[in-house]
Amino acid sequence: MQMVTTTSRGPQEREQSLRAREGTRGAPPSSRLASLDGLRGVASLVVLVCHTLLTVPRLAETGFQSGSAAPGSWEWWLVTTPLHVLWEGTGAVYLFFVLSGFVLTLPFTRPADRLPSWRSYYPKRLARLYLPVWAAVAFAAALWAVVPRPKTGSGWIDAMGAGVTPERILGDATLLFTDGLVVPPLWSLRWEMWFSLLLPAYVLVAVSLHRAARAPWMRWAQWAAAAALVGVGTTTVNGFVRDLPLFLLGALLAAHREELAATVARLPRWMMPTVAALGVVGLWLPWVVGSGSPAAHISLSAAAVALVVVALHWRPAVRALSGRAAAWLGAVSFSLYLTHEPIVVAAYHLIGPLLPAQTPIGPAALWVSMPVGLAVSLAVAAAFHWMVERPSHRVAQWLGRRFA
Repeated sequence: MQMVTTTSRGPQEREQSLRAREGTRGAPPSSRLASLDGLRGVASLVVLVCHTLLTVPRLAETGFQSGSAAPGSWEWWLVTTPLHVLWEGTGAVYLFFVLSGFVLTLPFTRPADRLPSWRSYYPKRLARLYLPVWAAVAFAAALWAVVPRPKTGSGWIDAMGAGVTPERILGDATLLFTDGLVVPPLWSLRWEMWFSLLLPAYVLVAVSLHRAARAPWMRWAQWAAAAALVGVGTTTVNGFVRDLPLFLLGALLAAHREELAATVARLPRWMMPTVAALGVVGLWLPWVVGSGSPAAHISLSAAAVALVVVALHWRPAVRALSGRAAAWLGAVSFSLYLTHEPIVVAAYHLIGPLLPAQTPIGPAALWVSMPVGLAVSLAVAAAFHWMVERPSHRVAQWLGRRFA
């Protein structure tokens, strides 16, 4: 009887049985996309922690100004050991770029009769980015007016104090040519906007060429070309050359997702945990080889790809990144990224003069301003999400339907 039961299983039952035996591989598509939101949320939290810790003068000197720390000191442990992954803000931005490449390209991998309209894409995408950005610039300018930023002698804090002028507000509001002078994190949104405008070219290179490829080597050639572009990015600080190829990595992950899923399904169980570990090492390695070196750019690029693959295909990661905490962080991640910096810096300037005493890490006020900055940033992100981002998303959806 047992033999009859086993041999009479249908294809669906056999697939479920295979998934149960695999354990760490495979997950429903909806869970995979939810896990990418969770990964983005975790990356946003890492950026918040990074900027909060950079208010510590000794950490700013070592981690922001490329200073040196005495081996064995507390700042040495935080900056040069794998603990740095917990506040590796640059690596988080690399993740944002690869994730955006994947998510924006994915709808254009559908069959021809289900492809989105470019007419609706542009107004929807522009509203989705610009409306929250304009609100964030207004928020930062208002906070500047209430909490001035005098010079402190702390490198990162002073670098965030360029001042608010109409020209700088206009530059941040346009996004395309800003370095983020009123809202510093907008330097990365600049490249998000350029990628959004150039998305048809990415779809052509990633999706159309993938479909036209008749042999596996042609598809591997796409990856080789993308890797070469990333390599060229090591030679310059020009974002068009250094940053825009990172979005292509995500676009290729979207175009090759079916082959990637099939490959992952054939891997031994230990392989995906190894890829996850290599991704984490890739985030830390720049602090071994030099954070501004060509090797650092390559390491962070590879780490971002590895971690996106893990978030898509390793079941423990999918579960963790689809959980409640990660899902909440994912929901408010854009709002958190846009609003946290002026709050963290304002907390430093508001509380610093009240507690002038020194401690082993610097001004005593840091013990108060850092947790206050963290907590208020998360609270404001939640409020900004409900009051600005969600309505902006509804406007974007309406525009998409209007122009479809």
